[in-house]
Amino acid sequence: MKKFKNIISEEINELSNLIIENQIYINDSAIKIAKIISEAINNEKTIFICGNGGSASQGEHFTGELIGRFEKNRPPFKAIALTTDSSAITCISNDFGFKEIFARQLNSLASESDVLICLSTSGRSENIINALIEAEKKKMIKIGFFGNKVEIAKNLTDFNFIVNSHSTVRIQEIHLLMIHCICKIIDFEFS
Repeated sequence: MKKFKNIISEEINELSNLIIENQIYINDSAIKIAKIISEAINNEKTIFICGNGGSASQGEHFTGELIGRFEKNRPPFKAIALTTDSSAITCISNDFGFKEIFARQLNSLASESDVLICLSTSGRSENIINALIEAEKKKMIKIGFFGNKVEIAKNLTDFNFIVNSHSTVRIQEIHLLMIHCICKIIDFEFS
């Protein structure tokens, strides 16, 4: 059991150190992203969120916080997780390929000045790249939550939050912290 306690302690220390080392960056980024989202909400725009795997579930969590509530009662906001419509995803995958699952939905649903948030630890998934390209065509505001291996995707966004870690686990944990910080700011803005 002592061996497991050491493993857990190492995990906690690694995450804690990453947060402390990047506290100013996390703080500044949360404020900037919350401002972008708040502006979109004030203009009655929709927030679209996408990701794959664990990032997909975090995107759905983010959408739930925007539509439902975070901590305070406030009006619901227009938000769509592009990972939740299984009929659309399987149809698009079958007919056009998995790389088009987000872009095709944006082509159908998004409007100018809507916001696209892409969550991806690597930023290399074809469906993320294609979503950003489609968002550019639609004149959307594009935000990326990435890890430090990101290459092409960061050049396709208007604002990036990049976690300086090679660990997928740590990147996703910091992304979730960022989501919660943004939601807390939005709660105060609109309640």
